[in-house]
Amino acid sequence: MKNKNLLTAILLLFIINVMAEDTIYVSWRCSNQQFITIDTSKYYQFDVELSCSHTETYINVIQLYMDYNTTVFGTNIVANDKLSYTKLPLLQGDIGGIDFYSTYYGDNTSNIFTFIAEANIVCPFDPSFCMNEIPQNPAWSGLYRFQIKIPDIDSINPGIHFYEEIMNLGQYFVNQNYATINYQNIFMNVIAAFCQVTLTFI
Repeated sequence: MKNKNLLTAILLLFIINVMAEDTIYVSWRCSNQQFITIDTSKYYQFDVELSCSHTETYINVIQLYMDYNTTVFGTNIVANDKLSYTKLPLLQGDIGGIDFYSTYYGDNTSNIFTFIAEANIVCPFDPSFCMNEIPQNPAWSGLYRFQIKIPDIDSINPGIHFYEEIMNLGQYFVNQNYATINYQNIFMNVIAAFCQVTLTFI
């Protein structure tokens, strides 16, 4: 009986280790928050960055949903042309003039905007030729840089945060063999993830 219990415990530990190895952890954060002025208009600018627990984790489809303070930014900021974006290194690159990724975006609700990036190309045998790898911890790399137009005021609390309920579904990552990877999102601490630092123009 003791030997049977010992074998059961060893098997359980083996299963737990295999499950842990099969799950990657993708960390999300906001960074480089600042106010900028373009011509006479003022904008709140920030980057969304990713890091990963494992190497060889490539972005196939990624979905970003962000809530924001409507008192500061108003509602439906995409439809009202208050939001602009730039692809950062994780979504850059092309083959023969075809971008690695296409971006689709819009207002999910009156106070949530969504960005979805999808890979355009499937390269036989090796995704590194047409998809970008998320860097392994502790390195980070940028996904998008956002600029949101704001009123002519000196200080705001943006209230921007990741909408976790939706973002925990719908991400698709692949490994070096194009196998879909099991993942869990990790949203960084409140200050970083929620971007709720009151900023002042300099």
